[in-house]
Amino acid sequence: MAWNHSEYQNLRGIDEFRLQGESNTGVMFVSLFLEILVVLAAVFGWLYYYFTAHFDYWKEKGVPYIRPVPFFGNLMEMGLHRQTQAEGFRELYRKLDGHMFGGIFQTRIPMIMFRDPDLIKHVLIKDFSHFHDRGMPHDIENDPISANLVILEGQPWKNLRLTLNPAFNSSKMRILFHLVKECAEDLCRYLDGFAEEGENVDLRDILARYATDNISSCAFGVKSNSLRNPHSKFREMGEKIIAPGSWTNIHRLFRYTSPSLLKYFNIKSFSDEVTNFFVNVVKETLDYREKNNIERKDFLNLLIQLKKKIDINENDDEEDRNVDDDLEKMDTTDNFSFEEHSKTLARNGTAGTQGRPAPMQNGQAITQNGHTTPRKKWLDSIVFDENMIAAQVCVFFLGGFETAATSMSFCLYELSLNQDVQRRLREEIDHVLKEHKGHFTYNALEQMEYLDHVVA
Repeated sequence: MAWNHSEYQNLRGIDEFRLQGESNTGVMFVSLFLEILVVLAAVFGWLYYYFTAHFDYWKEKGVPYIRPVPFFGNLMEMGLHRQTQAEGFRELYRKLDGHMFGGIFQTRIPMIMFRDPDLIKHVLIKDFSHFHDRGMPHDIENDPISANLVILEGQPWKNLRLTLNPAFNSSKMRILFHLVKECAEDLCRYLDGFAEEGENVDLRDILARYATDNISSCAFGVKSNSLRNPHSKFREMGEKIIAPGSWTNIHRLFRYTSPSLLKYFNIKSFSDEVTNFFVNVVKETLDYREKNNIERKDFLNLLIQLKKKIDINENDDEEDRNVDDDLEKMDTTDNFSFEEHSKTLARNGTAGTQGRPAPMQNGQAITQNGHTTPRKKWLDSIVFDENMIAAQVCVFFLGGFETAATSMSFCLYELSLNQDVQRRLREEIDHVLKEHKGHFTYNALEQMEYLDHVVA
């Protein structure tokens, strides 16, 4: 095919234009790529500085510390679910061997770990007023279950602790004894069947179901029947809380690395399914008891009394009252999010909701500047709505069923290995029961001192 000069020049011009365009595109791409790299490097540099700026904190103070990992601190393995909390802190504890205390880091936040028993006792008892906050993020607006004694901080925690303290003293625990005894008797009947058949059983699972029945009865006033029905709803919810899963892993990662981001990304303590279950159980139980005028001697009934502004502290022992006095003296000044809410309530003269402390009249208001109310007025400082009650019974449930099951499992395992201890314990139990004519009562339990040593 023949080309004339004019056509050849046109094709050559088109080809040069295309090559020039490709060259310009390449230059633009390289330039854009370099700009992105510079921005990413700047962001990474800033993040690195932000997360490592405090890593000399303990060094500057002359405190022994464990060298942290950038972005994670010393809790990375726990955050990534490679270690349990017990394993992670045990490893950190051993790394500080030879020191009474030492520094660690939660991402960029300095933390101190005490190893000396006397120091630990000092912090948890004498100086408790300075160390009562647990540093756990909470958002009671979107996560009502977080408004409990374990998570709350500052003045709100103090108000709630003073109000609930009588619910956990010896006289109130005595009230719950008959519920524990009923569940224990059911456990004995359940195990008798396996004993007669000589069948091997997973005692850890059975004790977990027994503990679930126990706590659901004492806390919620509900018979969960988990012992005989391993797939009961209470057992299912308990497993979802403690069993590893996507929700648990995400929450745990942020909790141990960047706890402040939990609230920012609205990551709740528990899934909506778990939260809704406990809140609905409380709501339905409260409605049923109110409609049928039912009063059951359990933990939920104590909270109902508080909701009705009935002081459950009236008949407490002097020792229990002394605990209240110590708490009242605590200075818990706090810039908590409750502050603005309390100011709004003070202006409007209305009561709080969602478990927030409501201001009081006649000069008895609770403020954020350290002023507190008399013990008899604490009832008015907390609004016990359904969410608030659900938060308390939920943490009662969580703090009881898994820990109790684990403790009983290890205790029975150790007793099987130490026959002499088992024999002495059995002799004490038989002796005490004989004194009480075979009746297992709260007083009989208090007389079993060796049992207390074994369990403790």
